[in-house]
Amino acid sequence: IDIQCTNGGLNLLSITDDGCGISKNDLSLAAVRFATSKLQEFDDLKSIETFGFRGEALASASMVSRLTISSRRRPRPISKESPSSSKGNTNCAYKQTYRDGKPTTTKPTPSAGNYGTVVKVEDLFYNIPSRRNAFEGTKRETEEYNKILEVAQRYAIHKSAIGVSFTCGGKKKQ
Repeated sequence: IDIQCTNGGLNLLSITDDGCGISKNDLSLAAVRFATSKLQEFDDLKSIETFGFRGEALASASMVSRLTISSRRRPRPISKESPSSSKGNTNCAYKQTYRDGKPTTTKPTPSAGNYGTVVKVEDLFYNIPSRRNAFEGTKRETEEYNKILEVAQRYAIHKSAIGVSFTCGGKKKQ
């Protein structure tokens, strides 16, 4: 997991993983309120094993920032039960952008990318000037940076087998 942060997350908060990715068909719903692709039935709640972003967090981010999600699915091994080697996109990544809580295009667009997902939150509170002004300033940006770093450190400790790196303003911490 690679986390990049600029100006306490106001200009950029980017999270990259090398996980299984989001299918092309699910990208347009990834930041829509009350939508999920991880749960088909109630018992699925017991089997979630990935960190992943939860739909409501992405939906909220898409309302107050310029949100972009890029993802490339990992191929699934061929099995006797499922002759298809993969479900969804594996040949290239797909990108979906959101503004004001809605996808900006009807379909995700093909893009270059590694296996996994990149979530970029840019220009946080661009559409709420009073909120953005409340977060600007060196002291406030440092406080927000420290909060983001604390969350990253907790994930790193909880899942020590997963590498976590954090970059803020060009300075990398691992």
